[in-house]
Amino acid sequence: MEDFPKFMLTAYTSQITADADREDDSRQSILPDNRPLTGEDLANWRSFKKISSADICWLLITPSSKWGEMTNKNKTANVPPDVEILIRLWDRYPSLIPLPPVTTATKLRESLDVQMRELGLLLGKEEISGHRWIKYETGDRSNGQNQTPLTRRLSLAIFLMCQSNLSNKYIKIVNTVSHLRGLGDILKAGTWKTPEDKIKLRIKRLHNKMTKDIDEGSFEGQALADMNEVVTITAEWTSLAAKIKESNKVIDKLNAQSKLLLKRSSPKEVYNGVIEKLSDMNKELVDMHSRQKYIEHRIAVLTPKKKK
Repeated sequence: MEDFPKFMLTAYTSQITADADREDDSRQSILPDNRPLTGEDLANWRSFKKISSADICWLLITPSSKWGEMTNKNKTANVPPDVEILIRLWDRYPSLIPLPPVTTATKLRESLDVQMRELGLLLGKEEISGHRWIKYETGDRSNGQNQTPLTRRLSLAIFLMCQSNLSNKYIKIVNTVSHLRGLGDILKAGTWKTPEDKIKLRIKRLHNKMTKDIDEGSFEGQALADMNEVVTITAEWTSLAAKIKESNKVIDKLNAQSKLLLKRSSPKEVYNGVIEKLSDMNKELVDMHSRQKYIEHRIAVLTPKKKK
């Protein structure tokens, strides 16, 4: 990693000096100064400072499970000394908190000069996300949704690129990711869901709906028999999808292993053994894909068509 940039060091030290120069009674703090800090104090301090759970875990370099244990299960116990020192430092010198600034979805959309639907796509989410973020920021919490910590980090990166007149470079990176997933130009595709994702979601919803309808007695006679078959084969399709995913991982490993063995001039029988396994796995993969296609055909035959 590069040394701490001089311009950042100057800015940070200036802010920290300003923190130190402030009058103590002008500093807002809810931390007790007459006893050690407990997990409950930490939880209250996080809420008071409006720091997300994900961010506080990142700041303390601790897993969420440990944070939960400290602030819930053991909330009345004293926290470790190093944690208390760090929290009290941040409380007294807020400029020491290494959290990047945030930018709103509204400001980011203006910087990118895009529609709300495009904003969601350019941040790696679905079209509706842009609407939800901006609604949340305007106070509509029932229809809105806050950005995740990762999205906020990404938003800041894009905002800074826009300020540097490099938004076109960012969009190029986004489209590289989109093309690698077989989606083409993401703004034209309108979704990050691949064709496989869409089929998987449709079949999962169909399975759940048919299972519920059968339990409620919505079918009888031949219709009941057909829908029972739909429930069975949709479950099989989902199972095959999971097996295909794992098989592809194994095939990738075997391919890498065979190339390494060839490069090292390994014994022929060892190399042939790997190639044989690879051949068997590829045959199984073809069979599983074939079975999936048959299931999709049967689903189309058995399920009633929607009237246009």
